[in-house]
Amino acid sequence: DALASYVAANAFRRAVDLCARPGSGLDHEVPFLEEKWGDHLFESKQFEQGINHFLNAGQAHKAIECAIEARHWKKAAEMLEKATKRGGGDASRHEHQYLRLARHHESVDDVDDAER
Repeated sequence: DALASYVAANAFRRAVDLCARPGSGLDHEVPFLEEKWGDHLFESKQFEQGINHFLNAGQAHKAIECAIEARHWKKAAEMLEKATKRGGGDASRHEHQYLRLARHHESVDDVDDAER
């Protein structure tokens, strides 16, 4: 089947286009494909490109990880804040990411942001 072939070949744009096409009946596969695409980009160390694919897949945790790896500190902080608010203010799921962000701010002597 075409979808499986596209995924096996890491041709995620074609796979998403196929599933998103009106009448395909495969639109429910798009978030899964976006996540797989993001995973592929992350594994290829293309962190910046992976951010939006993870967001499109509803995988904020993975998107934040990409932003941190890409050294997009401000973007990572914004996404962490949004994800924590969506989680009812519970930051525990993102504790590791907050710690990495704080360490970065500390390393550049940005103590105010490190303490946040």
